[in-house]
Amino acid sequence: MIRVYPNLLRLLTCLIISLALYSCSPDVGAWKNDQIKSGRRDELHELNDKVFSLIKAGDTKAIQNYVASALLNDASTDAIIRNVGHQMYVDSFSRFDEYYVVNKYMNLDTIRGQGSGAGAYKLIYGPLAEEMYIVFYTPAGKQVQNKQMITAVYAKYSYGWKLGSLSMQPYTLNGKTAPELYQTAKKLYDKKEYVDAYNYARMANSCLRPSKLWLYDNSDETFKFYKKVQEKADILWAYPIVLADLPGKPKVIGLFNKTTKEGNFPVISYLTKVNLKNVEALKAENLKIRKLVSIMMPGIDKNNKYIYYNAYNQMPVFTEAVDYYEMVDKLK
Repeated sequence: MIRVYPNLLRLLTCLIISLALYSCSPDVGAWKNDQIKSGRRDELHELNDKVFSLIKAGDTKAIQNYVASALLNDASTDAIIRNVGHQMYVDSFSRFDEYYVVNKYMNLDTIRGQGSGAGAYKLIYGPLAEEMYIVFYTPAGKQVQNKQMITAVYAKYSYGWKLGSLSMQPYTLNGKTAPELYQTAKKLYDKKEYVDAYNYARMANSCLRPSKLWLYDNSDETFKFYKKVQEKADILWAYPIVLADLPGKPKVIGLFNKTTKEGNFPVISYLTKVNLKNVEALKAENLKIRKLVSIMMPGIDKNNKYIYYNAYNQMPVFTEAVDYYEMVDKLK
């Protein structure tokens, strides 16, 4: 007589079911761009093209048929879709990379990107389902200096393929990715051109995560360098800086950045006793300030296409609008 133990029977049953399910599942792995089988890729492209045609059209109602329930229930989704649609309308975007993924485990997973050297990166993500499709978009025009990366993540849920995540984050500033900005910052630091080293390190830090999934290998190194240069800047320039050699002793109250279509450039804000309505006098004083700034901040007039100057009659505050007069020094 053969005895069948209940626990063993349950274990064998689960094992048989698991093997049956596994045998029907796609191969585990990640395939990029042309590595994706043509039939599967065509299906995913059809889905993605439909979704982005609705995003570009701003049809937030129709797109609900293609969005996962969790994303639909997120209060920020509508705004993200509208922002992405507006950006794609302003700039011409093209597909940067795409991945078809079959996950082995339902926990954090990693895909090694094809970047090398300083630009090496990996994709770290939490699986939304066993099968996923990840696509990245960036502006196609080479003249676009400040690029945003759009990331769309689709997953095959029990109710079909749906958009599970959508985001848009900075990819380049001044035409450079985070690793390239970091390398530039280090070179400027070695030349003791600390203002621009700080600006480039700050830009690199801003572009470190062009996608929530994207992680550069040198991210920690880049952030530590940014903090190092920031501490150096705090020691060198303790605001306000009184320009005692000039009449009225104007005070530099801060160094900021201005982002335009042409790139990211320094903004020097200062307090002046010259009335903002007296434009001729403001410009005359500003020419003298520029000469002092080039001495105080070596390299700033060599490494930038523009330097912006904001003149104030009173200290700006966050709680109310304060008048100022903007002037620009075009250097290149």
